[in-house]
Amino acid sequence: MGDCGRLLAMKQRNWIAGVSLGVFLVSLGLAIYLGVYREELTNPVYELEGSGSPLSAMIVTDVHNHQDTYDNGLSLSKTIEEQKPDYLFLVGDLIDSHTTSLSFLDPLMEAASSIKGLGIYYVHGNHEVELSEERVRELEDYLDSYGASNINNKTVDIGNGYTLSGILDPGYGRGDDYATKVQGYLDEASENLDKSKFNILLCHQPGFTMMCSKAGFDLVLSGHTHAGQGYIFGKALFSTSDYVHGLYRRGDFAHIVSAGCGHSYYMSLRFGAPPEIVSLYLR
Repeated sequence: MGDCGRLLAMKQRNWIAGVSLGVFLVSLGLAIYLGVYREELTNPVYELEGSGSPLSAMIVTDVHNHQDTYDNGLSLSKTIEEQKPDYLFLVGDLIDSHTTSLSFLDPLMEAASSIKGLGIYYVHGNHEVELSEERVRELEDYLDSYGASNINNKTVDIGNGYTLSGILDPGYGRGDDYATKVQGYLDEASENLDKSKFNILLCHQPGFTMMCSKAGFDLVLSGHTHAGQGYIFGKALFSTSDYVHGLYRRGDFAHIVSAGCGHSYYMSLRFGAPPEIVSLYLR
């Protein structure tokens, strides 16, 4: 073997060794992470200017069959019972195609319905939209039994200078037809929008934020992204949206994207993006 052959063989061995070391380190890191992983519920708080009258709400989205209590002992139901908000906003994907029973929602809904005067409003997410009509009706009947109001493509005046709207999620899709469907839903929801009031919109997917702003809404509440299921080097792992997690502002317009309460069925772990139930205070 000539010098060139020996040099090539050495480079190949070094490359194989480097790849093997990289795979080993990644596997070791993942094994350590899995060994210490705890799914801990968080409760971020957002305080914003509203109509001038105080309003408190809790935002629950993307439960995806998750049980009420988390590894750190916190639960959705206890958090609601302790804070006693004025409203509970359910922003889609409570269930999905893997749901076998709605009993996992019992503690949450019982806690909410036990608070005198609390208003419960909901819209559907992409996972509900893709289910059979029978299954969606089962969920709607269940939520209605707790006094929850369906505001898909509707607007209601909730008093004190606030309106609340919701749009039905268009499901998965891309292109002009997708945007046209969303715009149609927005037109339907905002048909009688009072621009003199503070207008809140429940919109499961955050990718339509500019369309929502142009429709006249002051605050949009979304989920869907699961905060990308996690972050590596500051980048979301699984999200292509410009609005992945947290509060986004554009002038007087605000958009809150929740990381959600559950996780993807196919990836039941989060990396630096814990589940959350959001507290919102408007003043």
